[in-house]
Amino acid sequence: MPDLPQNECCGCSVCANVCPVHAVSMRESAEGFLYPKIDSTECISCRKCERYCPVLNKPSVSGDVCNAYACYNTDENVRKNSSSGGIFTLLAGKVLSEGGAVFGAKFNGDFSVRLDRTESADGLEAFRGSKYVQADPASSYIDCKRLLDDGRTVLFTGTPCQTAGLRSYLGRDYDRLILMDFICHGVPSPALWRKYIEFVEKKSAKRIVRTAFRRKDCGWKLFSLAFTFGDASEYSHTLDRDEYMQLFLKDNCLRKSCYECSFRGYDRCSDITVADFWGIESVAPEMFDDRGTSLAVIHSDKGQKIFDSFSESEMVRKEVSVQEAVRYNPSMLVSKPKTRLRDGFSRDIARMDFMSLYRKYGRESLSRRIYRLMRRCAGKGIKVIRKVFI
Repeated sequence: MPDLPQNECCGCSVCANVCPVHAVSMRESAEGFLYPKIDSTECISCRKCERYCPVLNKPSVSGDVCNAYACYNTDENVRKNSSSGGIFTLLAGKVLSEGGAVFGAKFNGDFSVRLDRTESADGLEAFRGSKYVQADPASSYIDCKRLLDDGRTVLFTGTPCQTAGLRSYLGRDYDRLILMDFICHGVPSPALWRKYIEFVEKKSAKRIVRTAFRRKDCGWKLFSLAFTFGDASEYSHTLDRDEYMQLFLKDNCLRKSCYECSFRGYDRCSDITVADFWGIESVAPEMFDDRGTSLAVIHSDKGQKIFDSFSESEMVRKEVSVQEAVRYNPSMLVSKPKTRLRDGFSRDIARMDFMSLYRKYGRESLSRRIYRLMRRCAGKGIKVIRKVFI
């Protein structure tokens, strides 16, 4: 297998999963991203790793339809505890009710993230909510194929490159497989996430027992990253104040392939693409209440069929123009440009502590911080004026 440059390898792990002699293993870089390592003494030159690589050989796309919807789950508890509108839980619940299995991203005990499966509704909570760190596919492709070959229905959710990886690994479509990806901003460094966990625990002198990237205490649009500690106390900061979220959103710590992603666009390997419906207040204001609205883009007849199976009592929806929906979600179509600081981050991640990395690669400029402070003060002033004079 020719070594893929780091700016092309997405870390999907298909090469390691298809190798018949286990000559390919996934190894962490200094940034914590997984890359394939080939043991030349074990390799039999079958070239399966090359043939199945979704970057070198793009799998077929679904491409039957392309319809877009604004939607949300009518179960307000599910919606509250979901990143956007709670649509994943609806789809997953239907698959499980038919005796199927659901694959998604979940936290390990050390708060690293891996793809795993559940065959019961109780297991869905671990998959619910965004995880802003790249998930290790582990054995999920192998497990998925086994279930499909046994005649089970499977909902597989992952990043666009992971759903493309599964389609490549399987080598064919399955009637009982539903592939769901999401509009991906790009995946940040797992090593950076580990440093942040260590920083928070050291600063608080407490052990973290739970985390959530998308708490809606301050609303859906101004969501919070939260930690729960062993003594039941909490840390919770909105995305504009949390250091990790600022590092992530500055785009200096994304996987190198994310700047040249091969899997963006309207034509996808998935049946359904989901996302936050940013801009919903402009596109369909009647669907906006700041509690979370999902965007669902349907790519196949299979995806349309399961989406249409939900009643009005289960899902509120409105069909919208695909172009209007994507207008506020440009990551559907284009990658984030590589920043001028990205190479420096790669050199510094191993030698700097978390706060040093934040100050160099995540902190807003002084002018930007002053501007944000002025906007907050102005907003508070308007509220006071309204309270006194209106």
